[in-house]
Amino acid sequence: MATEIKKFLNAPVTKEKFAEVLGNHAQGYINSVLNVVSNSSLLEKAEPNSILSAAMKAATLNLSIDPNLGYAYILPFNEKHYNQQTRETTWTNKAQLQIGYQGLIQLAQRSGQIKVLNAAPIYAEQFKGMDPITGQIGINKKAIPDTTKDPVGYVAYLETVTGFRHTEFMSYQDVVSFAQRFSKSYTSKTSPWKTDFNAMAKKTLIKQVLKYAPMSIELQSAVSEDDKDFEVKDVTEPEAEKATDVFNDVVESEPEPKQIEQPKEAEKQTEQPSEIDKYVAEGKRLSETNNQKLDEIDNAG
Repeated sequence: MATEIKKFLNAPVTKEKFAEVLGNHAQGYINSVLNVVSNSSLLEKAEPNSILSAAMKAATLNLSIDPNLGYAYILPFNEKHYNQQTRETTWTNKAQLQIGYQGLIQLAQRSGQIKVLNAAPIYAEQFKGMDPITGQIGINKKAIPDTTKDPVGYVAYLETVTGFRHTEFMSYQDVVSFAQRFSKSYTSKTSPWKTDFNAMAKKTLIKQVLKYAPMSIELQSAVSEDDKDFEVKDVTEPEAEKATDVFNDVVESEPEPKQIEQPKEAEKQTEQPSEIDKYVAEGKRLSETNNQKLDEIDNAG
């Protein structure tokens, strides 16, 4: 599968789609995708088109998928298909995009409307209390926190260029409750909530505070994509799950209807654009919008 993915991503039509979004940086981006895939035995088994789709979503937002940067990640999962008629279960290895909290901060900075945006854990030694009216929290800046223990909560701070400020705070247990309620993958042993709780908690607080911020089209798209929470997954091999109920950790899909006849040639010409083409078009639109904003700033100056 790894060789198939490499051929798929290096195909002329694929390079052309990335070039439409990234220009001269297309080949470098494709190489970074191949590097991510080669470092994951699970991604190497994923459907090539799902990897392309995840990478294209990140490319339209101009976010690196290098895991060392933490802007965006391409993650594997097994999609479960259950046929109610035959009661047979089949599995499909796929990839999906997940945006990191640093990616949201990056997009916020690009908008030119946000001066400060950050999130951090607050430990017991630092926490002095919270004003329920203003939402401000008291912090002992001189305290040395014991980071071997769980934090008492997480805080996110927003300040716009106009001077507007807003703070969001959630206790540790509130974050856990939020994740259990809104993330369908929370209970999966491979969920980011299990592998990097701090990063997911920070992203949760940043998304909460961004509700009070002027958001660019790029930032809106990123938050909307992340809110879909379609990372319902279980990356364990299907054979190992036969004795386990994984209903809550996988995506249920209705069986595909049988194709009765091939579409006529005239019908093929009127097919709707693919998901990849839609992201290419979205990337062009975002680029044009950003260029218009830059022109307006230059003219105003």
